Amino acid sequence: MKTYKFTGKYKINNKNEAFFTNNHFIDKTVIPLFKKLKLKKILPSKLNFLDTSAGDNRIALKLKEHNVINDYVGYDISFNGEKVFQKDWLREKCVNSANLVGFNPPYGFNSNLAKKFIEKGYNENYEYCIWLVPITLKKLLTELYKSIYEKDFIGLSFENKVKDTHVKNIKNSVILFLGERRKKKKILSVPKKQKFNLNGIIVDRGHYKGISDDTDIIVKKTGNPVLLPFFIKQENNTWIQYGKDGVVTENAELIKKEKGYYMRGISTTKHTRKEYDYSVDSNVYFKLKNVRDSLDIDLFKDVLLKKSGEKEFFELTNRYKPASITKGWFEEFIYSKIHNK
Repeated sequence: MKTYKFTGKYKINNKNEAFFTNNHFIDKTVIPLFKKLKLKKILPSKLNFLDTSAGDNRIALKLKEHNVINDYVGYDISFNGEKVFQKDWLREKCVNSANLVGFNPPYGFNSNLAKKFIEKGYNENYEYCIWLVPITLKKLLTELYKSIYEKDFIGLSFENKVKDTHVKNIKNSVILFLGERRKKKKILSVPKKQKFNLNGIIVDRGHYKGISDDTDIIVKKTGNPVLLPFFIKQENNTWIQYGKDGVVTENAELIKKEKGYYMRGISTTKHTRKEYDYSVDSNVYFKLKNVRDSLDIDLFKDVLLKKSGEKEFFELTNRYKPASITKGWFEEFIYSKIHNK
C-alpha cells in the first residue's frame, strides 16, 4: 500500500487517500511470475518475505496462500494484524530471516520516499527484492540489483480503500522489478544529450518570460492529453486553437495578466463548451519560434494532431507523472519532420 501526503490546495481533498495494489494485478501478474521463477529454480525454494508497507496485508496473504513464500512479516503505519507491525519500517532496525523485501511502498513527492524504501532494503542485505514503484526509479534498482524480471505498466490502477472519499482509483505508471542484490553498487553512465540542427527553430520552455513576436506555435507539453491544445499564430496576431478533432476556435487571443500571458481560447468537454484562459506563458507549454522559415505549418499541424492520438505516444508520455514530453524528445521530433525521417 502507498499513502500520499499533499500540501497547499490539495491537502484538504486528498489527505485521507491510501491506495492499494489491485487484487487482479496480484493474481494475474505477481503470483504467476513467482511460480514460474521458482519452477525454473531462478528463485530459491524457500522465501521469507518482508513487506515494508503491508496495507491490508493482501500481497503477503496471497503469496502464502499460493505457497510462493514460506513465511512473512509486515510493517505499516496505519494497519496492524497477524504478523504485521503498526510501525514505520523506515525507522526500524530490522534483523530477521527474510530473504525477500518489497513491495509497494508510499511514493512521496518525486518518488523520494519510495527511493528511501529501496535503499534501506538494499542496505539491510536482503538477497532478493520485489518492488512496484514509479518507472523513474528503474536506474536506482538497476544500480543496486541484478534484474531477474522487470516490466513497465502504463497507467496501472490502484484502489483507494478509504470510505469517505470520492477518489476510488488512481493510475500510475510503474515498474514491477524483481532482482537479486548486488554485492557492490553498479555505477551507470549518463547518456550524452544529442544536439539537433533545427534550421533556426527554437523550442523555448521558459516560465512566465513572455511570448516573443517570433513565436509561431505554442504546444502543451504536459498533462493529459499532451500536445493538445496547441495554438498557431495568424497574420492578424490572433491564434487558431487546435484540439483532438481539429480547429476549436480561429480567434484565440493572447491576453496579459498580472502573472504573465494567457491564451483566451475555448475549453470543450463532452457536455460543455466555454471560454477559458490557458497559461501558455508557463512551463506547461513549449513556445516554438521561427517555425515558418523551416516547416510548412499546415503540414506540421497535421503531424501534431496525428501524433497526439497515437497509442504508443500516449504510453510514452504516461511513463512518468504528470504525463509529459521532454524538450529533447520534442526537438528530435521536429528534426525528424524537417528532414522527413
